[in-house]
Amino acid sequence: MKATDGAELYNMAVKSERSITPEAKNSFPMNITTLLADPSAISLNYIRSSLNTITLVVKTNASQAICPRCHRSSIRVHSRYIRRVADLPWHGIAVKLELHTRRFRCQNSLCTQRIFCERLPRVVAHYARKTIRLNTALELIGFPIGGEASLHGN
Repeated sequence: MKATDGAELYNMAVKSERSITPEAKNSFPMNITTLLADPSAISLNYIRSSLNTITLVVKTNASQAICPRCHRSSIRVHSRYIRRVADLPWHGIAVKLELHTRRFRCQNSLCTQRIFCERLPRVVAHYARKTIRLNTALELIGFPIGGEASLHGN
């Protein structure tokens, strides 16, 4: 087998949509974790690209989740689902996150919340369609512009 550098391994993973090995992640010319909103909460599986969009397919790292109602930890996975959210654009190209997340069973018999979704508060708000960092960027742009427009209307 021929030796390949980090960029070649990365391109092979992107083209074939296979998982990126830890060895390949460590040998990339750039730090791949800067692509992710919270590298401690999510990890990159692979990248899917099209003409107008880059999709980062990611999975959660935690082995357990906290019930939002009773705040007890659970390791009992009920099911898995995919959540798609918009992230910051990259050089004018739209970036989407495809989050492979899980639903858990609450292990507290007194809790009324039987099943809950794992939350990623530093990545995306509950039920949101945009990442936290994209919302922050839009607010930084929108508030000054929105304020000026209202001043000129009077």
